[in-house]
Amino acid sequence: MKKRILLLLAVLLLSLPLTASAGLDLSSFDAFKAQATGQNQKHFPETSYAKWENRSGNQLAFSCELYNDGDDETVAYELHVYTEDVWGNRLLPEDEVYAYTLKKAIEPEHVRYSGYMLIPDRSEIYKVYVAIKKVRFANDRIITFDNPEYYNWTID
Repeated sequence: MKKRILLLLAVLLLSLPLTASAGLDLSSFDAFKAQATGQNQKHFPETSYAKWENRSGNQLAFSCELYNDGDDETVAYELHVYTEDVWGNRLLPEDEVYAYTLKKAIEPEHVRYSGYMLIPDRSEIYKVYVAIKKVRFANDRIITFDNPEYYNWTID
């Protein structure tokens, strides 16, 4: 019995085979929020958000919403991220991603922000792609997604 861990992201960087729109709102800690839309709404509801900020050293800090639709509490996630420039060129080689391990307890049927992840080359980033690669549950069960589904957001 496979449990889905849904990714409710609305990030700030680059995009992939999904389309996303960014509605900007400066109300939260001077960070941008983007509302994501996509083809597969059961995995990425329209109400999912992400926040991002420019950081020193040409870095982008972003945080996205994660949704636990399983029956057990989660305790950690591994997110895979890559970015593209305005022309659709990846900013990393084709077979590379940034991997972020985040300790994040999320109760079943709840949404929480991931916490900020720093991504280099902010000045080049136009789209960000994010996928959940692994999930660890409170009972020590781990789910690994061999071909994770990426979602993307355009950073205006």
